[in-house]
Amino acid sequence: MRTNIIVISGFGIVLVALLTRCKSLNNGVESRKDTIEKVDTWKEKDSLSKIRKNAEIDWEKFKKEAETAIEKGNIQIEELRKEVSKVDNKEHQKLAEELDCLEERKNGLKERLALKNREFQATVSQIDESGRIVAWEFEKGFVRDVNEFLAVLNNLINRIKEKRDN
Repeated sequence: MRTNIIVISGFGIVLVALLTRCKSLNNGVESRKDTIEKVDTWKEKDSLSKIRKNAEIDWEKFKKEAETAIEKGNIQIEELRKEVSKVDNKEHQKLAEELDCLEERKNGLKERLALKNREFQATVSQIDESGRIVAWEFEKGFVRDVNEFLAVLNNLINRIKEKRDN
């Protein structure tokens, strides 16, 4: 009986110690939460400037790559115009129309990029994470359109080479 009382008392003491320790831990957690919120506020201000700076760097890189791809397409179109002139009249007209269509598409891509660049430059000071996501979505769609343009152009190059060889 004495042993049971000692064991129960021991468990009671341990239980009381644990409960008071948990309560003091909760107080520490609350003060840590306040500190973390203050630090997060400071980080947010700092991270917004980093987001803006990274957005500018990413945009400039994207813009240069896009302009390079468009210029590459322009050079290929000019080379194709020379090749088309060597094809017979019946095919010449059809291929020239396709080249004109591709040139219009290229000019549309150029205009879209210029418009987005002006928009980006005007709003760069207001960019946050959601603005970066919007820019990323534009870039993704634009890359898809440029890739389609280049694929059609390469397809036309192959067709002209086949016609010329025949």
